[in-house]
Amino acid sequence: MILFFSLIFSLYGITILALVYGFSLVKTPKVKVEKTSTTFTVIIPFKDEAFNLPLLFQSISNLNYPKHLVEFILVNDNSEDHSVKLAEDFISKSSFQIKLIHSLKISASPKKEALTTAIHEAKHEWIITTDADCSFGPEWLKTYDAFIQTHAYKFIAGPVAYNTSSRLFHKFQQLDFSSLIGVTIGSFGLKNPIMCNGANLAFKASFFKALNGYHGNTTIASGDDVFLLEKAVKSNKTQVAYLKHNAATVYTKPVNTLKQLVAQRIRWGSKTSKSSIVLPKLLGLLVLITNALCLLSFLSISILTPTLVLFYWSLKIVVDALLIYKTLHFFNQANSMKFYVICALLYPFFTVYIAILSLFGGYKWKNRAYKR
Repeated sequence: MILFFSLIFSLYGITILALVYGFSLVKTPKVKVEKTSTTFTVIIPFKDEAFNLPLLFQSISNLNYPKHLVEFILVNDNSEDHSVKLAEDFISKSSFQIKLIHSLKISASPKKEALTTAIHEAKHEWIITTDADCSFGPEWLKTYDAFIQTHAYKFIAGPVAYNTSSRLFHKFQQLDFSSLIGVTIGSFGLKNPIMCNGANLAFKASFFKALNGYHGNTTIASGDDVFLLEKAVKSNKTQVAYLKHNAATVYTKPVNTLKQLVAQRIRWGSKTSKSSIVLPKLLGLLVLITNALCLLSFLSISILTPTLVLFYWSLKIVVDALLIYKTLHFFNQANSMKFYVICALLYPFFTVYIAILSLFGGYKWKNRAYKR
């Protein structure tokens, strides 16, 4: 038993340290160019987002980007609140080119359906996707433009961060999410990208069509980002990149209840289980086993000894802290590390709890029930 525990925790430590190293390999690019020239179609699906849309619209209004070079497509996914009215009012007042379309078909993967509908109507070559509960800074598109002008990529993942309150529940989500972003950036640095986030994703429309879009993944509710990344990597890994720049960051918010958090994490986890690439599955399995062994170590303390239990927990907490700190430091949110120890102690319980719940069926999201 001691050998097994030692093997798993050693493998986990080496894996996380490798991702920390990979994170450092992704450099922040220079974003100065002589002239802004890239044309963008920014696609934003929404369903019942009346509470979040005002902040999104404020971000759009504050964008520092030539208005003739960008269009926005808002895709209404069968909203039942007053989201559509808010969108129509904003469009009537905005100086940007904004189109509102409706995704009337309710499929097993409504977000992919909404994105595909909008991409077919896009008039520009570069597509950027984000979410209705997000916000971004004035230089968001200019940062992408400079990166695109100075590189020959066709698929670019961008950074996503949480804006949180000081509530422990929100900080727990921020730290957890930061670990996922750290893994994302680290995997790009190691030349084996395994994750990205559809809240901040850019790709050429022609590349999307060459990859046959989301075909083959439309029976899965989530994963519009990860499955497209997998196709892009298989097609041509050298044309896939991560834009590691603060000005390109998109900000989102944590959920407010445990029920919402559980549903969200089960939804995210469903993407990994359906992945066609072995590496993210192995990483997800390693993370789950390591967290399960953290809990099991308490029941096996008579065999492992208190010193070994303390060593295993300390090893995990320290290596995770390195990755999370690098991510939070990049986002200028390192002050959230003061919540780290208590969140790190809670995390194995939460991870195993989510894994157990995911074995018993699907989840609900946006008032819709999905099978896992």
